[in-house]
Amino acid sequence: MRGAIPIILGANIGTCATALLASMGTSREGKQVALAHLLFKVVGVLIFLPLLSPFGKFVEGTSESIGRQIANAHTLFNVINTLLFLPFVLIMANCIKRLIPARPEGELIKYLDEKVLDINEGIK
Repeated sequence: MRGAIPIILGANIGTCATALLASMGTSREGKQVALAHLLFKVVGVLIFLPLLSPFGKFVEGTSESIGRQIANAHTLFNVINTLLFLPFVLIMANCIKRLIPARPEGELIKYLDEKVLDINEGIK
């Protein structure tokens, strides 16, 4: 069972790859969500790494079935990780906003001709 826990932790980080890929070409908010997901999982794994042995012993006591123990380890990791992060939601949100900042006002418009911005003007 204890050999499965590092795999579970790695799989949790691995799920972030799909979110990161899906965020490519999306809005700033989409990229922020994907980055928050990655940071949430990576920091959670880093917190759990020194606790692998006691966590493994605890999970082994949750069931006789190895499959159920693995499922419990996965669930417990995510629930505990979420509870640990709840007090720091605002701090994490501010960190994400600094890492992927808002686009300055008018940045896109400076590259466009203002005459073509109002498309209804030419249609009558």
